[in-house]
Amino acid sequence: MGPAGSLGARYGTVARRRYTVVISELRRPKNCPKCQMLAVRRESVGIWCCRKCGYKFTGGAYVPQTKLGEISRRGARAALVEAAAKQAAPVERTEQPTAEEKPKRRARRMKAEEVPTEQAPKEEPPTEEPE
Repeated sequence: MGPAGSLGARYGTVARRRYTVVISELRRPKNCPKCQMLAVRRESVGIWCCRKCGYKFTGGAYVPQTKLGEISRRGARAALVEAAAKQAAPVERTEQPTAEEKPKRRARRMKAEEVPTEQAPKEEPPTEEPE
């Protein structure tokens, strides 16, 4: 029956399967992000501790590293690299940009009052005279 054996015939098959996946993942040995040993255990919801080196860190409720946490770490790392690159080589331009480098200006839109209107006189349609 696995981890869901304690639930018996209650709660339905879908809930028991989900419970089995979560609990089996929770009990599987995890790597420590500091010493890389398979010694990480969950202390409480979201708090994980390595039994080898004593490193305590936060993570997900059932897994030490979540997908969302990995995405945020990647974004933070990219921002740090970008900031370091800007600090290392600041770009200073003393020359004026040439005509080729200058951005093109958009034509200014004229207001409706300023638009010149050249209207031809309206021609009236020919009227037939009654006989």
